Amino acid sequence: MSDDTMFAITRTGYRSISSGDELMDGETLSETIPSELMDFTLKARCRIQRDGMLRVCDWTQVSDAPLDSFQKTQWSAYRQALRDVPNQQGFPYDITWPTPPSLPAGTSITKGLS
Repeated sequence: MSDDTMFAITRTGYRSISSGDELMDGETLSETIPSELMDFTLKARCRIQRDGMLRVCDWTQVSDAPLDSFQKTQWSAYRQALRDVPNQQGFPYDITWPTPPSLPAGTSITKGLS
C-alpha cells in the first residue's frame, strides 16, 4: 500500500481510503487496522466459510437422502464438528477443519444445489 493509504474504520469493518477521500457516517480515520477489528473480520470470514460447508451437506440430513442410518450419523457428527469450529482453542487463526465422511458411490456432495 502506498504511504498515503489510510483506513476508514467502523465497529464491524474497514475500508482503504486515500488522502482526500471523505469518511462516511460512523467511520473514523486510522493509519492502521486495530487488531480487535482484524480478529472480528477474520472470525466472520471463517464463519462464512463454515456456513457454506454446512449448506453444501444440508441434504444429508433430510429423510429421503440416499444414505443409510450409519452414514447419516457420520454426516450429523461432521456437521456438529463444523458448528463447533468457533469453539476451537486457536480460532480463528489456527483451525482444524473436520474431514467430511465418504459418500456412497455415485453420490455428489453438491446434490440438490442449483
